[in-house]
Amino acid sequence: MKYETVTRRVGEWLGDVPEDWNYDEFCDKFLSEDKKLYEDSIRLFKEMSAAIKQGKKVIATKSGQFSHEVFSCGLYDGWPFWVPRPCYSYKGPIPGEHIGEFYDLTSIRVKQ
Repeated sequence: MKYETVTRRVGEWLGDVPEDWNYDEFCDKFLSEDKKLYEDSIRLFKEMSAAIKQGKKVIATKSGQFSHEVFSCGLYDGWPFWVPRPCYSYKGPIPGEHIGEFYDLTSIRVKQ
């Protein structure tokens, strides 16, 4: 008889994004592209997070011009980086929870 052990990584939500979370360090280490794009995305993520906490409906548009209703925002540790970073949860056309990255935001719409 043969046995094998399998280790499987599973992403997890770690709570709210701390106010002092270092976006610049993350961008420099993992993304290293146009800082202006990231500054806009960071602003949008913070606005979206605040609106969600106030109970407002938020529609986020990400690169590729895909728009989805956002259900939560927070610090997520999972694929593809396996380090904590600001993300949001949304439901798309495929069933289940989908994770969006803060740096992928191009616009948001907040509805009352």
